[in-house]
Order: sequence, then C-alpha cells, then structure tokens
Amino acid sequence: MKTNIFQLISNYDTSLFTKVFLFLRWISAPFKKMETLCPQKGLILDIGCGHGLFDLFLIIKSKNRIIYALDPDKKKATPTRALNKKINNIFFFKNSFKNFSTKEKFDAILLIDLLYLLSSKEKRSLLEKAKTLLKPNGKILIKTINYSPTFKFLLCYLQEFIFVKLLKFTFSETKKLSYYSLNQHRNLFNNYHFKIKKEIQLKTIFFHPHYLFILKK
Repeated sequence: MKTNIFQLISNYDTSLFTKVFLFLRWISAPFKKMETLCPQKGLILDIGCGHGLFDLFLIIKSKNRIIYALDPDKKKATPTRALNKKINNIFFFKNSFKNFSTKEKFDAILLIDLLYLLSSKEKRSLLEKAKTLLKPNGKILIKTINYSPTFKFLLCYLQEFIFVKLLKFTFSETKKLSYYSLNQHRNLFNNYHFKIKKEIQLKTIFFHPHYLFILKK
C-alpha cells in the first residue's frame, strides 16, 4: 500500500490543532524504527493508541498485519477517512485496557508512551493483563523516556505536563505523570517474569530521549 503519511494526517476528520499535533508527533517519534521491530504479519494489539497514527503506519508498511487499536479517550478521532476503504484490517476500540475483553491472543502488544500516564497499581495490572493476551512466542514493545540526559528528560516532562495537566489533550485518569527510571522498569518487568530481549535507545531529530524495551514471556 503506497500512501503518504502526511496525506493521511491531512485526511483525519479532526481539528487543525490535532492535525498539527499529529504532524509533530510523526516527525518527533521513532515510528520508522519501531515499525521494523514489529511482526510483519499477525495480530497486534496497540493499547493506548491515541489517534491511531502508528497503527496506520504499520498497515501502510504491511497489509499482512491485523491491528486492534485501543484507547479510552472518546475525544480521539477514529481515522476512518484516513485510509478510506483500506482500513479493513484495523479495529478501533474506545475502551480502557481494564474493560477490554477478547479471546484473541496477540503476536505483539504495543505500549507506546503509555506507562507514564498510569499509577503504579495500573502499571502492574496492565502487565498482568498483557501477559495473558500474548501468544507464547509473542512480544511486548514498551516505549518510554530515559531520565538521561537530564535536561532532555525535563523538556519531555514539561511537554507532557502541558498536554496532560494544562491542555488535557492527552487522556489520563489520574492526571499525574508517573515516569519510571530504566531500572524501575527493569524491576517491574522482572517482577512479572518477563524476559527483556532487547533494549534500544531510539534517536530522532528532536530532543526526546526515546527508549524501547522488547519483552517476551
């Protein structure tokens, strides 16, 4: 499927502010690298998908993927116009992971810039549920922000403070930012007996110190 991602964003049925946000999100997030780390085929669950931008990109790169995209924020635009009638292999759910129920098992589960919006209890609950939804050979991709270098982390914190607490553009039930250090993440994953298969520092032209964990059972 040959589709320009910027054309997709322009076709979103949403406000100009949101479209600008999505353009900035596209160029500031390491989506291209993360896409290569996702299965090229199979069933993928994206928990906290937001506007579904990464999910659209995954489908653009491989039509052999089927994606369940889940987000509790009913204000987020379901981008049905963005792919016209080619959206058959993405299914959007306006629901939180706590209320999501399915008999499906997934080849990959995506938690992209999500854990910092959850309390410690919610983080644990999410990992417990994700483990039950994962196929035996499946993997979980968790993208977060590194504390180091400190000034870059503080810029990210300020950005999210504005979007979560002031503008309320990013949905959070607690309205708090709960970032973990890399070691705190490792301890959390070890507590639920996940194997950390890979850790990657992801770079873009922007200041964000992106960091990716790839977990397996």
